[in-house]
Amino acid sequence: MVETSRNLGIFLLGDLPPAQIAETAQLVEEAGFKELWIIEDYFMLSAFATSGIALQATKTIKVGIGAIANRVRHPAVAAMEATTLAGAFPGRFLNLGLGHGLPFWMKQLDLYPKSPLTSMTEAVRDVKRLAQGETLTEKGAAFYLRALGPTLLTEVYGVNEELKELIKKGGADTIEKEMPDEWLDWLGVAGSPAEAASSITALFDAGSTSVALCIVPTEELRAQLKLIGREILPRVN
Repeated sequence: MVETSRNLGIFLLGDLPPAQIAETAQLVEEAGFKELWIIEDYFMLSAFATSGIALQATKTIKVGIGAIANRVRHPAVAAMEATTLAGAFPGRFLNLGLGHGLPFWMKQLDLYPKSPLTSMTEAVRDVKRLAQGETLTEKGAAFYLRALGPTLLTEVYGVNEELKELIKKGGADTIEKEMPDEWLDWLGVAGSPAEAASSITALFDAGSTSVALCIVPTEELRAQLKLIGREILPRVN
């Protein structure tokens, strides 16, 4: 088994059959990865249950959740779930990520908020405080507006204005057709093993503390794990 000195991990998608969670987590660990990240896609796998299965089935790999929608679980329940895993597996439950949740799913659940920023602020604040053992007896403003602040995650690349123009011109379809090829190099890890390793290294050099690879489709995960462990991990030490 080859290990990297950097925190390189694998992202598990929600379409993985539940009966394969334990074995897949073991394969990820055996391939030399340091982290396993779980996404909660509604209505597929539970992130907390999946994390517990993965932690129990493995020995050293760290497991994180990235992420759950802050509207789906009350902050007290999210804190309870996360601290249970952290207490049962000291030092191995990495992080609990909180997101807004896809608007389509939140509307299906009738949980779309009045103010996303308020809801997110209260959820993050309260989960942290409860996880640290505080007792809370307060009521927040309780949830959301229909607008989000700027969410373009591209300023590090200096292309925000160009991206805004593409969005104005025709949205996602135009971005797909007209975005410069170099954007793909920033946004994805693909190509030959040497090219993939170079992309991963660039992310670490830019300041990433963890990089998680998402293998699509899930059916190819087992074969790709072997390839990545053999051909890529040794190149990103």
